[in-house]
This record gives sequence, C-alpha cells and structure tokens, in this order.
Amino acid sequence: MGNRQACTNPRKSHIAFPNIHIRELFGSIEAELADVDDYLQKSVSQANYLIKDGFNYLLQAGGKRIRPAFTLFASHYGSKTSCIPAASTMELVHMVSLIHDDVIDASDLRRGKATLSNLYGNNYAIHLGDYLFAKALAVIDSYQNTALSGKLAYTSREMCRGEIEQISNELCLQQNIKRYLYRVNRKTSVLITLCFETGALVSGANQEVVNTLGRFGHYLGMAFQIADDMLNYTADEQTLGKPVGNDLQQGVVTLPLIYFLKYGKTELCQDVKRILKKETVTTDEVVYINQAIRVSKAIEYSQELVNRYAIKALQQVDKLPDNKTTEVFRQIALLYYQEK
Repeated sequence: MGNRQACTNPRKSHIAFPNIHIRELFGSIEAELADVDDYLQKSVSQANYLIKDGFNYLLQAGGKRIRPAFTLFASHYGSKTSCIPAASTMELVHMVSLIHDDVIDASDLRRGKATLSNLYGNNYAIHLGDYLFAKALAVIDSYQNTALSGKLAYTSREMCRGEIEQISNELCLQQNIKRYLYRVNRKTSVLITLCFETGALVSGANQEVVNTLGRFGHYLGMAFQIADDMLNYTADEQTLGKPVGNDLQQGVVTLPLIYFLKYGKTELCQDVKRILKKETVTTDEVVYINQAIRVSKAIEYSQELVNRYAIKALQQVDKLPDNKTTEVFRQIALLYYQEK
C-alpha cells in the first residue's frame, strides 16, 4: 500500500486554486484524452449540420476534460481495455449539465467565451443538450452492464434534484451547511463519483476497488466543488471564465456566504442581507460583498471543510493497490489540502 502518512499529515499545498492546475497531473493519459476528443468529434459526424455546428463549438470552447480523465485513470485498475467510449460519455453528461445551467442562469459567458444559449438561443441549447444526453445513454447501454446503466440513471436523477433544489433555494439566506452539502453532492459530486466507478466497472476491476474509487470520487467531488465556490469570492473574471459575482447575482447561496452570515459581524451581515434582498444586485455591490466575505473568516472556514474532504479522499487512496495511478490520485487529493 501507499504512504499512510499522507492521510494523517498531508503536506502543505502551494496551489491556490487546484482545479486550474489539476490538468498538470494528466501527463500519462494525454494520448487517451486525445482519443476522447476524437471519439466525441466522430460521435456527431453523421448528424445534421445544425447539431454538428453547436457541438463542435462546444468542443472548441475548451475544457480540462477532468471527468473523462478520472474515468480513464480508474480503468487502470482492471484488465479490460477500451474505456474511451465510457470516458467520452462522462464528458457528454458534464457538457449537458453546463448547457442547461447556462440556460437556467441566463449566462452569457462560459470559460471566457459566449455560451451556446447566447449564440443559438435557449430552445436550441436545451434540445442539443437533450440530444447529447440521449447519445450518452446509448453509449452506456452498449456496454450491456446493468450496474453501470443503473448508476448513470441514479446520477442523472440526483443532478436534476440538485438543480431543482438550487432553484427553489435562490436567495434563501437561512440555508444551513447541511442543505448546502446535499446540493453540492447532487450537482457535482455524484457525477465525479460516477466517473471513477464507470472506469473501474468497464475495465473489470474487482468490486472492492469499484467501491473504494466511488468513495474517493465522492470526497474529491465535494472538495472540488467547495473550492470552486470559494473562487467566486476570491478570483478575478479571467480566472473564473465568467463575470465575478455571477453566483450572487443569480441568487445562488454557497458556503462562504453561509459561513459569513452565520459568523460575520452582525451589522455587516445585516447590510449584506439588505443588498441581497433587492431585485437587482449591482456590480459595485458584488465587489462590496466579496470584500466583506474575504476579510471575514468565511474563506478560512470553507477551506477547513475542503481540507476535511481532502483527508477523507486520501484515506480512500490508502486502500487502493500501490501503483502509479494511485499516486496520481494521492497528488490530486493533496492539491485541495491547504494549511494555514
């Protein structure tokens, strides 16, 4: 087994925003990730030009291919080959979720470029997303693996539940941490969990490894999303690839704001609540709220929770066979651990 000190005394990470740098750990699977892009391109080669135009725009818009990478790495624990279709499917599901998110949020930008709904309209974007999800279902069905199909169905339901919960809780300033974590699990962590389980299942890994990778994916996904939510209060527009304060202006309440409203100075919290209850939050008000949150303990508290999930992820890594892929997983989890 690997170095057990990793889960009890993680080293200090020097990386401020881990999800920006995670791609640096994918060197050993770059060729496979290129195959994923080729597979995605070919998946619509026979489709109507209207479908191809929109999908090609999405592919060219970029993306770190994090989810297919997790799937490919997980497949290294089995003996079967050809995980490319399954890995590509995980990217399709992720792309669909982004398309629908941008429609719901009326977002103009994604990764610094115009969103599909901005270019083609909401109706087109929604139907292209549905088309791509149907493609994903067909690919998974081709594996003729009941467990895999069931996991995709469960994940899809949970992602929808997470989105519905987020919509129903817009600007609900009484949200507690437990409710927020449920939403993070459903909106983000369940898909990352599925990526690890899918790679292991299609490669024929034993059930113990499948379960361990699933738990690792869950904890990593929780750390991943909380860290991403922190970026909305600490990063600039170039880093985010979308306007600063987009979550606030959409009424999305995330962990830094929850912590701030619970532990911040009473007078300042009341002022922030007053602003957020307005029909429109201005850019200057977003800057004011971000500054208030940054000078409070909210970001520090949020990072402490990220650290706890990172440690839980590392504990799962220690249960995996000691090989190069396991070490990559260790390094990925360590990216999220930051000491004071």
